[in-house]
Amino acid sequence: MRIQFRPTPHVLFAAECGQNLDANALALRLQPDEGIYLRFNGKVPGTSLEVRPVRMHFSYNAEFGAYTPEAYERLLLEAMAGDATLFISGATKSRRPGKSLIQLRKTWTGKALTNREFYAAGTWGPVAADDLLAQADHAWHEPVTYTNRALAQK
Repeated sequence: MRIQFRPTPHVLFAAECGQNLDANALALRLQPDEGIYLRFNGKVPGTSLEVRPVRMHFSYNAEFGAYTPEAYERLLLEAMAGDATLFISGATKSRRPGKSLIQLRKTWTGKALTNREFYAAGTWGPVAADDLLAQADHAWHEPVTYTNRALAQK
């Protein structure tokens, strides 16, 4: 999951940075490379008004070197131990779980899909998803993983 913050006002640093500052971002990675990545703009110490992106990276595996079970493995271990905190109880289930799926199916019934809606397994998704985000001036961002970061630094 990635949270991208609104761009910072460039009033103070406009002369030095122009519009080159990226928006601050927080990424929470779950599986398979659990961790947290924070990128924000920081003023370089000194008298200049230079601002640079600062990256803070926490990788569970790199920090602790510990084995963490896969998602379903953890669920099975919790179930065998009798811990139900990760499971939905009957009291919290939706009374009409299929309502949104029925509406979705009605919306798409009779509409032909194009190659823009399909994508190969292991890729980031269809072009249509990019277009949908672009309508609101948003874009997908490839998550920064410990492996990607190590390769980029070489």
